[in-house]
Amino acid sequence: MWTPLVNGFAFFFDDTTNYIRAADLAAHLVSQKEISTAWTARYAGQLPPSAGGSSKEAMPRPGPVQTDPQFRTHNDISAGLVMTGRSPYIGALMWVGYVTSNFWLFIAFQATLAYFLIYLTLKRFGIVDRKVVTSVVLLLAALTTLPFYNGMLLADAFGAFGILAFLLLSTPGKLTKLEIFLLFMTIVTAVVSHLTHIVLLAGMLGQLVLLALFKNVMKVPTRGWVAAIGGLLIGFVSLQITAFATEKVMGKEPQLLPLMSARFIADGPGRDFLDAGCNGNRFQICRVERGDLSHASAILSVTRPGVGTYLLATPEERRKMGEEDKAFAIAVFLHDPVAQTGAIIRNTFKQLTWVEYTGLNRNCSDRAYCWVAIPEAVGEDMKTTLADKEAWPEGAMDALLKIAVVISLIVLAYCLLAPGDQGDWRHSILRNWVLITFAAMVLMSGFGGAVVEPQWRYISRLIWLTVLFAMIAAILRWEPALAARESAPST
Repeated sequence: MWTPLVNGFAFFFDDTTNYIRAADLAAHLVSQKEISTAWTARYAGQLPPSAGGSSKEAMPRPGPVQTDPQFRTHNDISAGLVMTGRSPYIGALMWVGYVTSNFWLFIAFQATLAYFLIYLTLKRFGIVDRKVVTSVVLLLAALTTLPFYNGMLLADAFGAFGILAFLLLSTPGKLTKLEIFLLFMTIVTAVVSHLTHIVLLAGMLGQLVLLALFKNVMKVPTRGWVAAIGGLLIGFVSLQITAFATEKVMGKEPQLLPLMSARFIADGPGRDFLDAGCNGNRFQICRVERGDLSHASAILSVTRPGVGTYLLATPEERRKMGEEDKAFAIAVFLHDPVAQTGAIIRNTFKQLTWVEYTGLNRNCSDRAYCWVAIPEAVGEDMKTTLADKEAWPEGAMDALLKIAVVISLIVLAYCLLAPGDQGDWRHSILRNWVLITFAAMVLMSGFGGAVVEPQWRYISRLIWLTVLFAMIAAILRWEPALAARESAPST
């Protein structure tokens, strides 16, 4: 966790406030509005009268969303619009970290969990020497994005955490009951934290099925199938519970963003479809005033007239665009399937190879909406950070990360494919781990390429696993004395 320590505070992303306020709103309502924090003020006056209090309370008052387009966000409580996909469960962990320690407890929790998973991973391959374990951890901290994501107030760190937990549970090896419980709870936390983690788990389960069917290389313990299937079920149930709770409180279902509509329009075929008449303008997005259509982020998130589209529409128009998202995307695909398929493939490749930090330097002081969305006291803490001063050597850190990843891929290819000690069961398990992880990354990249806009976070948050696997492969091949050799585990 050296990155947030040096920064002086946690790292924020545009979605961070949504996570924290989701949990803050839950605590506020469950406590009959007795519990309030600095985060509560932004939405308290916009709650429906029946939400957590007496129906005699005053009607919601207009917020900045209604009075100034510059401050519109995807969440407009006064209009009953709450964006789906922002988990209150991981938000609860951040919120507890905030009220107890100004977020430091959350950061320490993620760093501790990372160490626990790394230690169990090395132990699975017989690497238990304390000096070696410490060296591996220090190298991961120095060369990869791991400590950065441990310090970021997002669900992202649990993407890699969930992968390691699944790999440990789904391959043979001795684990204590406590370790099994903690690993399963890691998967549960991952899938209830973000939709993309459900996608990751689905990709790993699919690859595991292929390995079990077509390659007799390992026996999958029962706990692995339970973790995969149970994790997916819990993830989908959590989405339904969140939607039900939101509708119960706000009186309306969570707002669906027109992610695919924006993606397909930005890709080009969607723009052509609009220009061709949009099937008689039967979709809402055909009838609203549109701005810059070359970037999905501009379509969805920009509030400047002539540039943005979605946030400049009325609440009802936004809701309609979200409800028609799938239908619009299907219509675009049928209009030009070749061009859209090509765009999806290009976006998938871009996502899979997009490895960099990018979020280290985020100057919030010059962005007015930050101070509307973030409590004043938290904003003052942010002003003191290296991130706000844009003082991180992001280019040098990106270069170091990419060098480490390229070298790791070369090491993995040589150690796992070149002739050598291929009879060692640990080589076989590591190859399977790499295949399963790669399948998850490809499916995740496809999600980024076909559904949402490719983002620097989606693969960068996972890429430290590649460096970890490469170090394990190098130790097993070139320094076998550092790894204790045991008989192949049967369970």
